[in-house]
Amino acid sequence: MIKLTNILKELEKPSQVYTTNNPPEEDFIQKGFKLGKPEINPETGSTTTTVTYLPKFKQMRVDLIQKRNNIKPFKFSANPDIVKVATEADRMIGKLSQLIFALDKMIELQQKGQ
Repeated sequence: MIKLTNILKELEKPSQVYTTNNPPEEDFIQKGFKLGKPEINPETGSTTTTVTYLPKFKQMRVDLIQKRNNIKPFKFSANPDIVKVATEADRMIGKLSQLIFALDKMIELQQKGQ
């Protein structure tokens, strides 16, 4: 019941509350989610709000590693052009995975620090 009252209080705040101190993007990172505009169903009168969560970085990295493993066999092709492109794709996916990990840790540190 307390959470419901907190949600209702949050919805009662003016829409421009973040313009001076805390931009919505920073608030999104701190909370780990953001709420969309409430929508009222005209038939039932119920109110629904879309909730957007921070992306699941760990799952993204697992997916990238799976895709990277699918590309690796092409690095041993007889065609040098295929080897070149597969090697470059492998390198870039590895770098992207590292950057996603770094982003995840940076967001974690910011949430802990504030």
